[in-house]
Amino acid sequence: MKKLESIKKLQNYIMQLEPSKRHFISKISENNPNVPKKDLNQYILHLARKNTIVLYELEDHLQMTQEIQDSAIDFGGVLNHIIYTK
Repeated sequence: MKKLESIKKLQNYIMQLEPSKRHFISKISENNPNVPKKDLNQYILHLARKNTIVLYELEDHLQMTQEIQDSAIDFGGVLNHIIYTK
């Protein structure tokens, strides 16, 4: 699949997420396997900078899995694991 097609599918996927609900970045990645981690992270950061989504850190370390930890995105010096759509 071409990179542009993958990003378009990712964009559609994120825009279809239920608003005001937390969505783990690891699940977004899992549901978009054709999008490389670097591209996924760049797109999520782009949306955060545009204030389309809000990034949050998972503070409950009992919920932390290796998959969640591996998908974390550094934004402003904080490792974020969750997005909220607006």
